[in-house]
Amino acid sequence: MKKGGFTLIETILYIGLLSLILGGILSASYYLIESSGRQSQSILVDEELNFLFKKIDWVLSSVSSIDAPLGPGVSTKLIVRKYNFSTNPLTLVAKDGLLTLSRSNKEAIPLNSESVKVDSVSFSYISPTSSDSPPGIQVVIQIGSRFATSTYYVR
Repeated sequence: MKKGGFTLIETILYIGLLSLILGGILSASYYLIESSGRQSQSILVDEELNFLFKKIDWVLSSVSSIDAPLGPGVSTKLIVRKYNFSTNPLTLVAKDGLLTLSRSNKEAIPLNSESVKVDSVSFSYISPTSSDSPPGIQVVIQIGSRFATSTYYVR
């Protein structure tokens, strides 16, 4: 007697194969979503670092004097005075995960968003090597495991 349909063994094999295929699809989907999130966070950190360095570049443009840091060593605070600028001095300092800017010792304004925490900022004074070479400031910013460095010469 011949009946149409599947045997129990065939049904179990089909269910097993379907489970493997669905497991692979779910695993691949999770990996794609996870890597997309990591890439988005990396792009956000890059944009924040770029913005912070542009603000530091603005602070260090047209500088008449550097009040801190002076001499060898590293400081967590940068204080400068600009030519023909009514709200001198300008102070950059990292505090509570934010890089802040204050003008004429007034309330500090955060420069980075709260979604990206600045772990540390250090400013190093670079002494002029000769009478015609300008002084400079080396800036190191740490966000998570990323370190970014830039050097600015004051003319």
